[in-house]
Amino acid sequence: MQGLVFLLGLVALLPAQGNAAQISISRPANGTVYHPGDTVTVQVNNPAGDTLWFGGQPHLDENDVVTKEGPYVHTFKIPTDIPAAGDQTVSVVDLSTPDKFAARVTIHIEPQVSADATLSSQRTSLHFKFPGLTQTVPLEASQDGPSGIDVSASNQLQASVANPQVASVNGVSVTALSRGSTTVTFSLGGASITFPVIVDKGSGVRGDLTGNGIVDLDDLAVIQSALNTKVVAPNDPRDLNGDGKIDALDARILVTLCTRSGCK
Repeated sequence: MQGLVFLLGLVALLPAQGNAAQISISRPANGTVYHPGDTVTVQVNNPAGDTLWFGGQPHLDENDVVTKEGPYVHTFKIPTDIPAAGDQTVSVVDLSTPDKFAARVTIHIEPQVSADATLSSQRTSLHFKFPGLTQTVPLEASQDGPSGIDVSASNQLQASVANPQVASVNGVSVTALSRGSTTVTFSLGGASITFPVIVDKGSGVRGDLTGNGIVDLDDLAVIQSALNTKVVAPNDPRDLNGDGKIDALDARILVTLCTRSGCK
């Protein structure tokens, strides 16, 4: 019988939620915010005599703890070198039941960013071929050296666009709204970083979504990657039938617009 294990990276292998009445996590509460170095206390309400398995997502805790009787409490510290901010899942499985009943809570990890921190990204600019496209900007906060923590999912991250008619921003996702240029700025604590944003007019050829003046399989791939989504800007060139969504009908229309035999 396996004991009490905080072994990260195995959450995807856990069974369905099961009978919530048989096992529950009384703390931490869902959505509790922690920082690197904080201590997390996990307490389980469970019938006496059961054997429990504790698990979480990668980089949270890797200590093995064995217990088969109450009180079912385990504590661990958020690593100071945790690589990313954002939500982490803590799960408990009752190994004494045939169905392996499970309970889960989500905690949120936020970095402690000092005034001398810097923000960096693999991107240096955002270039869109046409309005309606969205790009993400991975962000990392560094304080004492070149390596840092991924803050793309931080709740404290703020963003603004100099010209909101050209682009919009939601979290670290930037969407082109109309032709033109602007800048988007992200800030966290005392750190900030700004990216130039350019949205092209396009070639003017209906169905040409890559801007090379022809309509082929590359343009079809653009539509297929956005299937069953709503347009994010007026006159979205992917919405070829103008019904406000990008779907199989638009893909069929694009095939009829191909400028090469067999749409190659």
